[in-house]
Amino acid sequence: MVKCTIYPNATFGSSFDLDELDELSLLTEEGAKRAKLDLTLPDNKPKEDETVGSLIRRRLGDEVMDRLVGPLLGGINAGDADDLCLESGVPQLFNASQGDFSLVRSIQDFLKNQNRDPASPVFLTHPDGLQTVVKRLEEEIDSDIRRNERVTSVEISDNSILVKGSQEYQTDAVILCIPAFAAAKLLQDSCPNTSNLLAKFSMRQWLL
Repeated sequence: MVKCTIYPNATFGSSFDLDELDELSLLTEEGAKRAKLDLTLPDNKPKEDETVGSLIRRRLGDEVMDRLVGPLLGGINAGDADDLCLESGVPQLFNASQGDFSLVRSIQDFLKNQNRDPASPVFLTHPDGLQTVVKRLEEEIDSDIRRNERVTSVEISDNSILVKGSQEYQTDAVILCIPAFAAAKLLQDSCPNTSNLLAKFSMRQWLL
């Protein structure tokens, strides 16, 4: 697991103030120099749809993709940003990249025209914190809420679903809001095919 700092001007995982790249410990000197070539490289945009990885690698280089953009966007989307469709997966980045052939200039121009407070966060959230949403949901849900109970398996039993752990619960439906690898373990006995499929999903372990 790698720990680093996101700079104030960071957008989509990378700073588009190229001077800040020199200060990042995650990038080598060569990596920062490669990113700056975006300003002078000719237009090399492919005719077909491209992925996030394709865009970042061709304009800013492998280090910016592997060490900055990839971990953030891959983490948010629970997958590999090299396989993430640019237009449908990250439409904000797609729109921001459609101006100048230089990705840096294109995004800088795009952000200037957004009429957004520079001090406001890049990612939208509740002004009082997301816990406010959770508390409100708890107030509105007319049901028994159990916390801090370990679940070891989810099994199909007759016409219901059996949730096993520190206690057993019989229910009509289960929603698994957990990473794929964790869901794979819960389903390995009752749904082996689904479990095997979920186990193939890879996630990158980065802490930003």
